[in-house]
Amino acid sequence: MKGLMNTKKIIYGIEILLVVVCLLTLFIPRAHFEYAGADFESENGIYMEGLLDVAEPGYYIDNTVAEAGSEKVVVSPATNLRFGSYDVTIKYMASNTGNTYSCESAWNTMPVTLGRTKAGLKRVETSDGGMTIKLNSALNVGEYRVEYNFSGDGYLYVYGMEIQETNWWKIYLLLVVLSVSLIVNGCMALSECEDKKVRGDFVVAAILAVFVSLPLFDPYLMTGHDMGFHLERIEALAANLKVGQFPSRISADWLNGKGYAASIFYGDLFLLIPALLRILGASVQLAYKTYIFVVNAVTVAVSMYCFRKLIVSRLGAIIASIVYVLAPYRLLCLYSRAAVGEYTALIFYPLVFLGLMRLYGISVGMNGGVTGCANVEDSGIDGNGLHGLLVRLLPLVIGVTGIINCHVLSGIIVAIFVTGFALINWKKTFTKDVLTGIGLTAVAVLLLNLWYIVPFIQVMADGIGVMGLRQNGRFRSNGTYLWQILSLFPRTGISLSSEEIIGEARPMEMVVTIGAGLITLVTYAVMKGYGLIGKKRNADMASNGKDEHDNSNTESGVMNALFAISLLTVFMATPYFPWDGLKRISGVMNSLITNVQFPFRFLSVATLCLALLTGLTIKGISEYDKEMNSIVVLNAKTIMAIFSIVIVTLSVISASYYMTEKGTSDEFTYIVDEFEEGGIMGAEYLPSGTAEDYNANYNEPYSETAVINSWKREKGRIYLDVTNGTDDIAEVSVPFIYYRGYRAVDAATKGAIEVVKDDTGFAQLRLGAGYSGSVEVFYKEPVLWRMCEIISLLTIIVLIVGVRLLTEEASFIKR
Repeated sequence: MKGLMNTKKIIYGIEILLVVVCLLTLFIPRAHFEYAGADFESENGIYMEGLLDVAEPGYYIDNTVAEAGSEKVVVSPATNLRFGSYDVTIKYMASNTGNTYSCESAWNTMPVTLGRTKAGLKRVETSDGGMTIKLNSALNVGEYRVEYNFSGDGYLYVYGMEIQETNWWKIYLLLVVLSVSLIVNGCMALSECEDKKVRGDFVVAAILAVFVSLPLFDPYLMTGHDMGFHLERIEALAANLKVGQFPSRISADWLNGKGYAASIFYGDLFLLIPALLRILGASVQLAYKTYIFVVNAVTVAVSMYCFRKLIVSRLGAIIASIVYVLAPYRLLCLYSRAAVGEYTALIFYPLVFLGLMRLYGISVGMNGGVTGCANVEDSGIDGNGLHGLLVRLLPLVIGVTGIINCHVLSGIIVAIFVTGFALINWKKTFTKDVLTGIGLTAVAVLLLNLWYIVPFIQVMADGIGVMGLRQNGRFRSNGTYLWQILSLFPRTGISLSSEEIIGEARPMEMVVTIGAGLITLVTYAVMKGYGLIGKKRNADMASNGKDEHDNSNTESGVMNALFAISLLTVFMATPYFPWDGLKRISGVMNSLITNVQFPFRFLSVATLCLALLTGLTIKGISEYDKEMNSIVVLNAKTIMAIFSIVIVTLSVISASYYMTEKGTSDEFTYIVDEFEEGGIMGAEYLPSGTAEDYNANYNEPYSETAVINSWKREKGRIYLDVTNGTDDIAEVSVPFIYYRGYRAVDAATKGAIEVVKDDTGFAQLRLGAGYSGSVEVFYKEPVLWRMCEIISLLTIIVLIVGVRLLTEEASFIKR
């Protein structure tokens, strides 16, 4: 024991030393290199003292001096760089987008050349243009240079390059040391754990988290349907944090500075992780990959915890977690659809289910699961009092709150099934304990999310949805056919049904499946038919004087419900479900269904139900040894082992097939340095009345009566020098799409200037007669929203402190 303690002290000492060394690297001076046009080399180029509004000398290339496809028409000076991270700014002008650049060095290592061979140059025709590319190398880079290739169209003018070392490599090194230390310390803690099963659980969890994240270790970034939008969300959130807007509401990073309310409607609380990494200096692709890995790891941890509580059987919980984490629908959301909100929300589905089971006192695990409202496992709190009820509600409160902050549509889907659950169990729903729990949950969720709900409702009430219901009439045709949904192997592709583009979409269509869940459905149905599962006497209920055959409170009843919901959600994901008829019931119903967009989203619920049903089936098989022997030669343990192996093998093979198929599609991979705006997709969050040409036009301030002497954008604000020479109010429209919260002040007096929405949906200033001065236009959230944020923060503190105090009090009473 003493030797072990000494070893731990040595390891802790090494970790502290490494952290200190990493912090000291921040004081190392950063290297800087700058080159003018005269430092470059060019065999064909014409050396000029300047071009258009660029006063700096450089080399000019057009089709009179170089042929189309000419390489190395201009070459930068060679630079010797030590290991580290660099921003390389190449200064040039180009009249089209066909020109390319290549990076080379003495050894042409991967960090230098990967994605940098004949990479596209942006079109730049202003003096403040150019591009910044990143170089991150763990080795010294000798003779680093940038070479320009000419397309043959227009002109190319190269006039400089700047190489600036950044602190990212130092921060990255610190993060690596902290991560490795966490892993080492975790391994030491596990080595001291006497329970081999617990150690095994952690090993399985680690392997599962790494396996499902394998595509992230590709140097490229696998793209998905919505990736552009979500990468822009990360960039916009990072931009807002830099200027001090927290929480993020309206970011001027959208639409070339015009702003967009994505943060108000699409919760980005969890995107703080990649946004902070972006601020620290990580590329957007590394920040996004890190986020996916964190989501995968947390999903594994949460599912294993919840399934262990629900299923009780360790093997059943592990297999259920594997099925859930490797579910085809989840993988498609991760890598094909890049559905950030949906795959993040899947973290919280198991928590919602666990919370419901605890709230309703429904017994899932026969040997120690939740058997009544009074039972709070592992909490150490008296389950008969308010304390126990509060602790039991935590999974439900956390689960619902998490989904709300991830994806509103997922929240609506979950709410539908939770409501159905409450109606089916109406006798229990209207009991004192359950009604109290529902009320406390509703209050807690409301207060926790007040900071998000109030702005959402207010801005929505102002009028949102300029583009209308673009998917109207297409919902049913976007369904997944049975041959697709019941396949074992998913396939990447587009989300549209073949009915959208006959002859084109079918070979390109994404195949959404339930994978190994099909085997679970068939196995459960067969075993149920032969009476091999779900008939065991519920001893807990019998001892409490309850009807042992009441399926609503037995493990059998839960399994039947999971089986039925799985079939229902699979049916809802197909075109065979009567969606068209439901949409005609009312305008509200039509709007609700249409905004769900894709029927296969209901497979998120099926994914959870099938995982739970798999685990409970494994547990159920082991409890019917005699019944098994009466029908088949094999005993229950053998059948359980075969079923488990089949499920795990199919899940792994299905996931491997999908990741291989996805990863070998070259058109789905690319590298991102500085992310160019990915657009706002369906423009769902634009205010009503916004002009349809909002993106192409309205790029400058405009007034029919006032004179705009000058203007500029800076850090999400617009500054104008304006004069109203009339005797009436002058209206000045500025290139900010109008949302509640835009303000304007006189730069000198700080006096408020009225801001309204003009007839094109943009912010408009109303300047008094004879006004002359500088105006600052900016976004600032209303006071009410700030008050809601304070309430939500206080609720978090009260919950944490309250649960802590209650736990300590209960432990003291117990002692």
